[in-house]
Amino acid sequence: GFVGSVTSATVDIYDILSHLWSVSTMPTAHAFGAAAYLNPRVMIAGGMLSRTVDIMSVNAIDRGWITAPLSEPRAHLAGVAVDSYVIFAGGQRADGTYSDKADVYEARTDGWSDTGFQLSVPRGYLAAASSGHTAV
Repeated sequence: GFVGSVTSATVDIYDILSHLWSVSTMPTAHAFGAAAYLNPRVMIAGGMLSRTVDIMSVNAIDRGWITAPLSEPRAHLAGVAVDSYVIFAGGQRADGTYSDKADVYEARTDGWSDTGFQLSVPRGYLAAASSGHTAV
């Protein structure tokens, strides 16, 4: 998000058990990006034409940030977790055109792929949800 007119890398984290807030700083500032949760990881991708996915483990033992690349920089993309996958799809490129790219993380292999995954048409300003074994 933004703090004033500056893109921020600050994340506010709420612990529902202790009812306390804490703060963490991502390696990359994100605005107009997407987020998804796949236990035990929170993934925040893209935004303001970023090519970065910042990943934080929410386990107290190994809480910290790592990064991974998206296939192309884009904002206004969708993020969703389904089964053991996280999908970041679509979005708007720097030139204003929309993307049909889908970057897929698979927890089983702890790896990313953008090969063979794409939307039926390029789209931006997306939302996504999952139910059972299906992402929409």
